[in-house]
Amino acid sequence: MKPILMIALLMIASSLAAQNTPPTITITMNGAPVPAWSIQYVAGGTTIAALNLQITVDDAEGSNTSLDAIVANGGGTDAAGQLGINYLEWASFGMPVAYTVTPTSGSFSNGGAQGSSGSSEIFNIWFQAWDGTDTTVTGFKIWVNPPAQPPTLTVTQAGLPVANTGQLIVADGTTLASLALAITADDPANEDVTLSGSIDDAGTTGMQASEFSSVSAATPYSIQPATGTFHQPGFVHVIRIWAQNQTGTKFLFEFSIVVANAAPSLAVTAGGVSVQSGQAATGTPRDFGTIPAGTTAGTLHVVIQNTGNTELHLGTPTISTGGGDFTVITTGFSATLPIGSSTSFDVEFDPSTPGDWMTTISFTHDAPTGSTFDLAVHGAATLAGAPTAGGGGSGGGGCTAEIGGSFGVLVILGMLLYARRKRFA
Repeated sequence: MKPILMIALLMIASSLAAQNTPPTITITMNGAPVPAWSIQYVAGGTTIAALNLQITVDDAEGSNTSLDAIVANGGGTDAAGQLGINYLEWASFGMPVAYTVTPTSGSFSNGGAQGSSGSSEIFNIWFQAWDGTDTTVTGFKIWVNPPAQPPTLTVTQAGLPVANTGQLIVADGTTLASLALAITADDPANEDVTLSGSIDDAGTTGMQASEFSSVSAATPYSIQPATGTFHQPGFVHVIRIWAQNQTGTKFLFEFSIVVANAAPSLAVTAGGVSVQSGQAATGTPRDFGTIPAGTTAGTLHVVIQNTGNTELHLGTPTISTGGGDFTVITTGFSATLPIGSSTSFDVEFDPSTPGDWMTTISFTHDAPTGSTFDLAVHGAATLAGAPTAGGGGSGGGGCTAEIGGSFGVLVILGMLLYARRKRFA
């Protein structure tokens, strides 16, 4: 090979090597990022599986990358035997990227091992990733405290509990203050607790992580974040709150706020059963069955709930089709429903004349699913004193045959004589 060509190839190879990007190592514990060389606090006896450690390795060039790991106490002594660690769960050997390892074997225990500090013990964890060209090194420390229960966190919205990892759906334009959030910290050992809050995608809402945080304070205590307005439909704001007591034990509470376009919605139940607009009544709780004319059947209770994310407005329920053999009772009915609230009205069947009655009760609303809700009801009436069919979902009417008195006896005797005559014919 000519010297000039050889030099050119070497220069190209050198240039390509210089452009290589080192691999990356990302670590999370119970879903929260673990910064490089940070200290993470755990209670003595905590299992590695309970930490939900996830170590993710990636490489910009897509090169196969190996991962080495060391777990040792403060003096540098290998702690695998003491902790029951399986190093194969922490390492890999030239695997395609991106990949994640999730160690689960072993547990952290405090004691008098080398590197202990008082009743606590520190373990150093190092990782080294190599993509065949470059190496990345990172790590963190595990500070093991005496066995202790973690602090507790509860979150409520307008007095109602919010689940850990739960979602709140709010309308465009909703203020944080209107949610009436309350975050309460407590500790089973009555230790002071510090809160550290973070917000993903706060954007231009004006929300402040400091309002979801607190300096160390005696428990129990509550904070009420109130600054900010949600105005970007489709955005998901993830809020994480770490609670840490004086022992160093931590607890994580996480929930998200999803911003949706403002729209009311309604759900209707009649007799405790969900009903859609225009559904037939026969065979449902909206069927009063058959009763004598001039009497009144039981009351049907109808509930309307606002299941949307903004205020719902209703018109007064009235009979839109059918006769006047039904009565709508709207005492206490509310035409304006805040988010999550409900109102109700009652329906009575009080026929004055015999007949089969199909009636529609309607009310207007401003939910996007149409502008009118039609509630079908059914009932039948017979002449007073005439036989009736059972009500409560039995459908319309029925008939009964009665054989009574001397007439019934004559009918039976006639049938017997007819049968006797045929036998001797």
